[in-house]
Amino acid sequence: MSAVTSVEPLGPWAASTRSRVVRTLARCAVRPLLTALPATGPARVALRAFIAGPAVLDLLPGGPASLVRPSRTPAGEWILPPGTPPRGGDVVLFLHGGGYVAGSARTYRAAMRLLAAETGFPVLALDYRLAPEHPIPAALDDALAAYEILLGDGRPRPVHVVADSAGAHLAIEMLAELATRGAPGPRRMVLFSPVLDPESPQADARDRSCPDPVVSPQFVRRCVSAARGGDPTGVTDALSRLDGVADDSLPAVLSLLGDTECYADDTWRLHRRLDRAGVENRWRAMPGQIHSFLVFARWLPEGRAAVVEAARFLRAGSP
Repeated sequence: MSAVTSVEPLGPWAASTRSRVVRTLARCAVRPLLTALPATGPARVALRAFIAGPAVLDLLPGGPASLVRPSRTPAGEWILPPGTPPRGGDVVLFLHGGGYVAGSARTYRAAMRLLAAETGFPVLALDYRLAPEHPIPAALDDALAAYEILLGDGRPRPVHVVADSAGAHLAIEMLAELATRGAPGPRRMVLFSPVLDPESPQADARDRSCPDPVVSPQFVRRCVSAARGGDPTGVTDALSRLDGVADDSLPAVLSLLGDTECYADDTWRLHRRLDRAGVENRWRAMPGQIHSFLVFARWLPEGRAAVVEAARFLRAGSP
C-alpha cells in the first residue's frame, strides 16, 4: 500500500536561526567556491578538502557515545551504537555524497554517530573509490561488494541503506543492479538530498528561478563528467534504471531534503515511481534547509530531527 507524506515549504521564516546562518554562509561562500574549484587535475585536492570541512563537527562536545572503528574490508569505518546488538542483526550501509569526486565516511561521522545511537544499529560508512582516479563503475563495484559482505552467507541479515546527495544516485544504481542479479535488496532506504538525474532540466529551471544556496546544476555536471572518465554512459539518470525493476523488488523509501534544493524534482519523480509500485514511501521537504544538510545534524536542530525521523523509519522495518 502506498503511503506518501510531504511537507509543503513554509518559507525561510520557519527555519531555525542556525539554519538561516548556514544558508546565508552557503549562499555567500559555499556555492561560489564549489563553482570555482575544479573536480579534476591537481586542484581537485582543494575541492575535497573544502567538502571535508564538516568533519570538524564530530569534535563538538556532548555527542552520542557511539564507537568508531576503522574498516579495511570494506574500506570505511564502523560506527557502533552503545550496547552494540549481537552479530547478525540489522545493519546500515551509508553511502556519502560529494559528486563521486569528494566526500568520505569521516565527513559524515558526526551524523552517523547520531544515526547509530538513534537506531541501535551498527553503521558501515563506506569509503568507495573516488573519481577521476577511479571513474564509474568503481564506486558501484565497491558499494555492491560492501552490500554483499553485510548481507552475509546463508540466511540474509536485514541491511538498510542510507545515502546523501550523489550517494543516493549510487544507492539507486546499486538497487537496480541487485535486482538485475536476482539478489536480495535492502530492507529499507533513506535518501537525503538525492541527486538522481544530473542532467535534469527541472534542476536548471528551479535554479534559475530560485538559486540553490549550495550546488548549481553546472557544478553537479562537472563532477559527473569527471566521474564518467570519458564514458558518456557512466553516470546517467538513475531513475531510468528502475524501469526494469519489478515492483516487489523495491524497498520502502524515505527521502529527506531541503526546500531550497534545485534537484528536488528528482525526489518527486522517485516517489511517483514508488507510488505506482504500491511501495511504502514518503518524503519530506525540510523548511529552509540546504543541500546535504545531513552533515550538520550535530549542530542544526532540523538536521537532528531528520536523523531521528530516519531512525524511526529504519526501526519500523526491523523484524
